[in-house]
Amino acid sequence: MDPMIERAIAERASSQLGLLTRSQARSAGMSAKSIRHRLDSGAWRLVGNSVLWPAVLADGVHLRIMAACLDVGGVASHRTAAWLDAPERVPPPDPLEVLLRKGGSVRTTPLARTHLTTSLPEDDVRTVAGIPTTSAARTLLGLAGLVPAEISYSSFTGSVEEAVRAGRASDRWLWWLLEERRCRGRDGVRVLESVLAERARLGPTESWLEREALRVLEAAGLPLPTVQHVVRRQGAFVSRVDLAYVAERVLIEVEGKDHDGHVQRAVDAHQRNQGQLLGHTVLTYTYEQVVRSPHVLVAEVREALHLAWSRRVAAA
Repeated sequence: MDPMIERAIAERASSQLGLLTRSQARSAGMSAKSIRHRLDSGAWRLVGNSVLWPAVLADGVHLRIMAACLDVGGVASHRTAAWLDAPERVPPPDPLEVLLRKGGSVRTTPLARTHLTTSLPEDDVRTVAGIPTTSAARTLLGLAGLVPAEISYSSFTGSVEEAVRAGRASDRWLWWLLEERRCRGRDGVRVLESVLAERARLGPTESWLEREALRVLEAAGLPLPTVQHVVRRQGAFVSRVDLAYVAERVLIEVEGKDHDGHVQRAVDAHQRNQGQLLGHTVLTYTYEQVVRSPHVLVAEVREALHLAWSRRVAAA
């Protein structure tokens, strides 16, 4: 085959994790006969409707996502986009999900579930791991549209927290986006608004467990503590605690799976000791205590606050 055609095909495939579509191969100058020869010889295999997958490429989730996007001219979206952003925190997507504009000639692919949209501006698309993907904000809106039929409200709230914590989004930016998209009737607007309103009321927590502890305290009629409070000694950083009643000098830590491991436990113990040496009451709770024995959390926090208020009255 003409070296110029080979080069054009190689250049196009290199920007798509090594994959190509039939139409792209034809546009590069390759004949239908040449394409068929490579398929028959096993050099390529046909995936989906029109994706050409070189035999030298091993199977993998990223390649399958790219193939699904190429097959319908769409972008990775919803839970697939969420996985691309945080593969270590989000389960592998099954099925894959792809977003594409309405009106295209191809709307379905055996490689993924497709979602249709009337609007997909450039600002709503980015590249993650070489794959066209919905922006962080559009991903969250897409996930919100799946609540509660396919995703729980709690799970979606965790997705918002993870995006903010990782720096892919901010509460301020999401509020702005919400107002911009509200007039367009976008699915998920009400759910996202509810989550942002709850974050504004409870504070920008960093984990589901922190948020659950806040809900338990609020339901018990206790005042809401400050979230992610920094403890200092003579201006120097000592620790950052999950929840704090600053005036009462009561610090609360909730320890989920992120606190597993010898190193993290040592750090937690050191910071807890430092807080106590500074005269704070430090309360620590595990996942099991927050979720299965919330009455213990409520009783101990109430007692700690009562003692602090009693000391304040006695000193007055």
